[in-house]
Amino acid sequence: MAGTVKRVVTVAPQYVRLQGAAGTKVRQTVSIVPEKDFPFKILKTSARDGRNIRYRLREEQNGSRISYLLTVENLKAEQGRYYDRIELTTDSEHKPLIHINVRGRIGSAKAVEKN
Repeated sequence: MAGTVKRVVTVAPQYVRLQGAAGTKVRQTVSIVPEKDFPFKILKTSARDGRNIRYRLREEQNGSRISYLLTVENLKAEQGRYYDRIELTTDSEHKPLIHINVRGRIGSAKAVEKN
């Protein structure tokens, strides 16, 4: 079997890595761009857990194309690690659900200052 696989969406970066000192602002933005041949709208965003993160989705119009920026921010105030997943529900029959994994690694303020 052989064939061509067409990309439906470009997600960059493919996952979120929140790393920093406890008590500091740690955030990352992800770009979500539907490919020209497979336009879609994001209808809903949700986090599997959501206790350690806050997220915001912003739609942008680039000419006739729509793209999205997802900003994820750490909420964990103490040192530790966590894992979460943000799920984006779309109106696309080709890609009805987009998963974005989130990894958090929050260190103590003193440990981060030494590095």
